[in-house]
Amino acid sequence: SELSDDSLGDTPVPMPNTAVKP
Repeated sequence: SELSDDSLGDTPVPMPNTAVKP
């Protein structure tokens, strides 16, 4: 969960859940 704070844990792929989308 590098970019996402709502992530369950540390996902292998950084998914922009709480990240700012363009």
